[in-house]
Amino acid sequence: ALTRVAKTPLQLGEALTKPLTGVYSHHITYKGKEFRIAYLVQVEANHVVVLLIGPHENFYKKLKNLLYAK
Repeated sequence: ALTRVAKTPLQLGEALTKPLTGVYSHHITYKGKEFRIAYLVQVEANHVVVLLIGPHENFYKKLKNLLYAK
C-alpha cells in the first residue's frame, strides 16, 4: 500500500477537510480489518510524508492529536 501511495498519492488518497486540510487518507483492508494511512504530499520536492498508519478506530482523533497537540 505504501508503494502505491508513493507512486500516485494525489489520485489514490482522499483529501481530508478541516481541521486536517492538506492531509490525505488512503484506506486499506488487511486480514479483514480496516486501516488508514495519513500523509502529506510535497509536490515541489516530489515527496510523500507519512504521518500515521493505524486501525480505523479512533484514527482521525489520533491524527488530530498528533498534529495539534499542545
